[in-house]
Amino acid sequence: MNAWGLKKNLIDNIIFYLFLALVVGMFLFAKDFAHLNLKFFNLPVYVTELFLILTIIFIFVNSIFLRDGKLFINYNQRVEFLLFYIIFIISLVRGLISYRDIVFTLRQSAIIYYSIFYFLVPIILDNFKKIKIYFSFLVIYTSILVLVILFGVNIRGLGGFYYYYYVSMSLIFLIFYSLLIKKPVLKFFSYSLILVHLAIILLSKVRAAWMGILLGILFIVYMFFKMPVMRKDLKKLLISGMVGFLILTIILPVVLIFYPSSIEDIKNEFMSIYNFRDMTTVSAANARWRLIAWSGYVNKSLEKPLLGHGFGKVFIPETLVEEISWSPPKGEDWVDPHNSYLSILFRTGIIGLIIFFIIIFRFFKLSIKFIKECDNEKIRIYVASLLTIIVVILGISFFDVVLERPFFGIFLWINMGLVISLIKIKNKQTK
Repeated sequence: MNAWGLKKNLIDNIIFYLFLALVVGMFLFAKDFAHLNLKFFNLPVYVTELFLILTIIFIFVNSIFLRDGKLFINYNQRVEFLLFYIIFIISLVRGLISYRDIVFTLRQSAIIYYSIFYFLVPIILDNFKKIKIYFSFLVIYTSILVLVILFGVNIRGLGGFYYYYYVSMSLIFLIFYSLLIKKPVLKFFSYSLILVHLAIILLSKVRAAWMGILLGILFIVYMFFKMPVMRKDLKKLLISGMVGFLILTIILPVVLIFYPSSIEDIKNEFMSIYNFRDMTTVSAANARWRLIAWSGYVNKSLEKPLLGHGFGKVFIPETLVEEISWSPPKGEDWVDPHNSYLSILFRTGIIGLIIFFIIIFRFFKLSIKFIKECDNEKIRIYVASLLTIIVVILGISFFDVVLERPFFGIFLWINMGLVISLIKIKNKQTK
């Protein structure tokens, strides 16, 4: 290998290891890791943004100086992404001019610029070995979180409230990956991990995660009926799911012994999804709070329906104060709607929201077409697992601040980028 080749590999490896450091930090420490910020000319530089800046610089150097002057772009950008970034520029400029808070405006604009991961991931994870390493890290570190939670280990920042998100992603991957395992011992081990992951998600008592998982299950059922090539595998998966549900039901009394209040708490959380108006629990109050906040955000969005209010707009729905006498935490003068789609609507208008949905729709159309035509079982199952994870993330986004947060939002685009990477890897194999 010549000197240019060695330099290229060095830069590729640096980017890959930076990426692994980023995702592992998110898996383990979530918000505490993401909000570890540095100051640059009095502007905070967060970990995710620092990674994006360094990666783009490294890729630019690699493209210009190590690839004969040709800019290295893995695939053509779609028209909808171009429109998405035009909306981004319009909303960013409007926010900077109207609200004059540079930091807050830039933080809100992350809901769009995190989509850069969609383009970076196929460059960073450009072979199947790297993709397997990424998923190995996901399973290993979420399993560490599971053990920390089960044994009540208290390490500052580790796990925290947000562990359910990463455990949900790991759960879906493990469910699909079990289809590829042939050795009985490893299969038993994977099933055990799946059950523990599922139990932890139930014990988390996070309704958004439950709804996301439910949507993921419905998507698996959809694939079973609409994708004949997946039917044999998904039949095994659905049967295993029913057996797992029975096992979980059997071991619930054991859980009740160690966590006596958990079953009642889980029941109340579940009931608060549909019966929140008649309940007096904190969860029911949170559900009512969301409906009021959503109504306020929708009404405010209708004042500027096409392009929204731009990034950087502070807003607290008046109805929150009027109907339930709610006030924000001390020092805060705005509140998220806890619905990422309403966030996009409020900041970029109907046009921005429609473009986002077009991106998602066309991505799924491309991915489903690929699954139907793919003759590589391993790649096909990996793509199916990623699509299900994406459905779970999109489901959680209806009920929480997801796409706006670095430790949540980047994983929608990372998983979408992984699908594109797998498609490219398969296409290279067939050439």
